[in-house]
Amino acid sequence: MMMAQSSSEVYQTGTVHVAFAVQTGTSNEVLIEQLGSGSDATVIQSGDWNYGEIKQNGTKHVANTYQEGTSNTSFTKQFGNGQNATVVQEGTNNKVFQYQLDDRNNATAKQVGGGDGNFIDQQQAGRFNRLMSTQSGDNGIVYQKQISGESHAATVIQFGDGNRTRQTQDGDDNTAFVRQRGFQGDVLQEQTGFQNRAYVYDQKGDYNESYQYQYADYANSEVTQYGVGNLAATLQFGAYNGAFITQDGTDNLAGILQGGESNGATIHQEGDNNIAGVAQWGEDNLALIEQYGDANVAGVLQLGSGDNAHIIQTGTGNMAAVIQY
Repeated sequence: MMMAQSSSEVYQTGTVHVAFAVQTGTSNEVLIEQLGSGSDATVIQSGDWNYGEIKQNGTKHVANTYQEGTSNTSFTKQFGNGQNATVVQEGTNNKVFQYQLDDRNNATAKQVGGGDGNFIDQQQAGRFNRLMSTQSGDNGIVYQKQISGESHAATVIQFGDGNRTRQTQDGDDNTAFVRQRGFQGDVLQEQTGFQNRAYVYDQKGDYNESYQYQYADYANSEVTQYGVGNLAATLQFGAYNGAFITQDGTDNLAGILQGGESNGATIHQEGDNNIAGVAQWGEDNLALIEQYGDANVAGVLQLGSGDNAHIIQTGTGNMAAVIQY
């Protein structure tokens, strides 16, 4: 019986490149191709049937890939100047794709803990942008895309099985953060504009969903979820708006829609099967909904300026609405 051999290929043109490849096991493959000058590439693989590929164009790139296990795949492509990319994978059938354009972007992808079937896709264009993803578990999915602009930061941390996060940023200086702990959680964050902030501080439990859309400047959205089957959604236009949702329980639904400027909305839910919604369009409006119990329904609609609304529900099956023009 013949053991399949591992293979390594290195192509370098230009000056002062450094390429380093170490492989143990069988049927592993490495391809390092560097053009330009002053780039550094490292691939270290142990196990069987792993594939690491680094292609760098331009100057002073740094790319490092470390894979341990079976049938893991990593692709890193860097163009422009001064890019930095890191991949760390442990387990079986994990995949990382990294694609960077322009200058001085940084991407880090880690799939650790011996998980299987995880996937990370990171794409960057612009300058001084940062992407970071860490997954532990099985069948997790992360998509991170920075379309254009400068100084974006996107971070994903996922523990558990079947979790998914999608982040898209366009404009300048937007920040997105996700932390998931549980089973089959789903998060989507989409930002267009300047200095928007979207945080899912903690999504703990199973089948929770969070969706944050910001087409604005200086908007802030924060979500925290504990329990099972909760759904939170925020959609913001305009500038200086803030949306805050906290859910603790099962099958709660919360949504916030805001346009105009300098509006603030907060929804806090404790219990099961509660529904709460806030819609505000104007300036300097404030809305607060608090629900403690089960099967409560509350809504606030404010379309003027300087309006305030506060709803508190305790018990079961209560309904309340505030409408102000």
